[in-house]
Amino acid sequence: MTRKSLRRRRAAALTAPSPQPNPDQAWKLLGLINEWIRHSDAKAAVTLAFSGVLGTMIFNLVNGFEHRTPLFGGLVVLASLLLVATVSLCAWTLTPRVNDKDADPQDINRIFFASITRHFEGARPRFQGVLNELTANPGELINDLADQIHANAKISTIKAKYVKWAIRAALATSAAVACLAVLVGLSNF
Repeated sequence: MTRKSLRRRRAAALTAPSPQPNPDQAWKLLGLINEWIRHSDAKAAVTLAFSGVLGTMIFNLVNGFEHRTPLFGGLVVLASLLLVATVSLCAWTLTPRVNDKDADPQDINRIFFASITRHFEGARPRFQGVLNELTANPGELINDLADQIHANAKISTIKAKYVKWAIRAALATSAAVACLAVLVGLSNF
């Protein structure tokens, strides 16, 4: 590419009219971020189900086992604590988040259910008018979508962080349960 053609491209880019806001693209981005939230929730649900299996395994290994040693007791306590940590992290991941601490409480996000309920409680006709105005103005719609995208991105990040640690805790619990099973198996010889 020559310098002359590069200058022409830059000049054309500077003089070109700025594109109009496209709410469809903002909606797609919001949908993508909502998918990330759903993925974290699904991972937490699977990890929680796996925790139920691990809890049952711990119970079955401990129940009726008579050759209790300090090592056995330590493994039971370790596995149980890791299991509690796993379940707690899964529960924290699955807990709904409806408070946006970054937002001004007086601001109205016209596409967020909690904000709509808080600011338009018992005022359905007034909200219908607000929604009509919002959908008629792509710039305003994109502003509200941007607020929601930002809030959901934060939620997605938090959920992903907690589910990551829940999975790690579940794997550590599995290792403790495996050691417990080996100890029980060896003591039965």
